[in-house]
Amino acid sequence: MATIIDSVKRLERSGAENSRATQKLRDAAEKLAKYCEDLIDDTMCGVSLPRGYVVEGRDGSRYLMSRRVRADDYDGGDFRSAYYEAGVTTPREDLLILAADVAEGWLDELATFFDQRGAESTSAADVITQALERAD
Repeated sequence: MATIIDSVKRLERSGAENSRATQKLRDAAEKLAKYCEDLIDDTMCGVSLPRGYVVEGRDGSRYLMSRRVRADDYDGGDFRSAYYEAGVTTPREDLLILAADVAEGWLDELATFFDQRGAESTSAADVITQALERAD
């Protein structure tokens, strides 16, 4: 049978390991947020991204990106907004959602989104350029 001292020592070790693991998760999410931030520009405010993520707008020089998630534990099935922004303390549960999305291919989906968005912009620019050339 464990003594109280043994239990306290075990609790201390477990708590310290949990803190290290959670910080590692936060650091990884912050690195990803900074990377995604470099991909977003002023034309993307309000744009829906794959898996329900939305570019909410600017906060100074940073873009806020959230994911709409069904919160089953709220009355009426409200939606909550989980922000992934570098430097912001995001709840662990929201970081786990982000990690699951990444594991399930969200980064590839995001790359496809940007490929399509770039192709649409190029096509639209070509249409305008050709119209202007015909007008000359």
